[in-house]
Amino acid sequence: MIKSMLAGLAAAASALMPMLSMASDYPSKPVTLVAGFAAGGPTDVMARAFAQRLAAELGVPIVVENRPGADSLLASQAVKNAKPDGYTIYLASSAHAINPSLFKDAKFKVRDDFTPISMIGEVPNVVAIPTGLPARTLKEFIDYAKARDGQLNYATTASITYLQTALMLKSAGLNLQRIPYKGAAPAAVALMSGDVQFMMSGIGPMVPQVQSQKIRALAVTSAKRSALLPDLPTAIEAGLPGFTSTVWYALLAPANVPPDIVKRLNEGTRAALQNPDLIAKLTAQGVEQRGSSPEELSQFLAAEEAKWMATVDELGARQQ
Repeated sequence: MIKSMLAGLAAAASALMPMLSMASDYPSKPVTLVAGFAAGGPTDVMARAFAQRLAAELGVPIVVENRPGADSLLASQAVKNAKPDGYTIYLASSAHAINPSLFKDAKFKVRDDFTPISMIGEVPNVVAIPTGLPARTLKEFIDYAKARDGQLNYATTASITYLQTALMLKSAGLNLQRIPYKGAAPAAVALMSGDVQFMMSGIGPMVPQVQSQKIRALAVTSAKRSALLPDLPTAIEAGLPGFTSTVWYALLAPANVPPDIVKRLNEGTRAALQNPDLIAKLTAQGVEQRGSSPEELSQFLAAEEAKWMATVDELGARQQ
């Protein structure tokens, strides 16, 4: 029996040795950062700026791999199935916490199938309407829309904007008709032309249209005002008590990444987020940077998963 136990312990130690060696040598080759949206978009711009700085911290190249499709569902599934060696990491967004509740064919669990590394930051949304409408404030638009119950349209682009906009409309007691678009650019064009009368979208790409007065911004949906549009009130200030809605970004890896590698990635990420050049680039995209410990991120993901599961059920939004 003793010989059998010793043999078992030896086998376990033998299996553990390659993992320990891998962790002590990490990183020794390029790392792949998976982004769930197409090249050239806001998430991609953010991913490349972050990858450049993290590469400097880790001392190896970081290659951004775009895996667009199904609101980042394909990216999440690809990272879940990757080898847990720290050489595949994931710039996850709010959609990661939403998709398992929203899509029946999502083949991953928000936390169980991933290793949390660190928060990256969050982006407030801008609430906007066409300049041709008479409303000048969020309260005026709410009154205008209520007087035209069910007659106005609103644009959505992805699962997160759909659910966040639906929550705002519900909070304001509005009944608008949804028109989905394949991206923020065509949705913004529809807003400028008046084909839709309401839109909520990430602040970064909306700033030029707001500043050129091609669209009228009514509020930002963060808890505090954005540095990009400091004169724009928050939704809370504009008359929706307690309403906030942002898109967050976080760094994840496949499940079961060794703790030493998680520690190295977390330290590198948090150091990168303190770099003035990266802060400036993220701020230009509307990203308010904030790092975290893996434990803090795990708790945050649990809360997000529960929140969106309840929201999808409440709105009856679960899709095939």
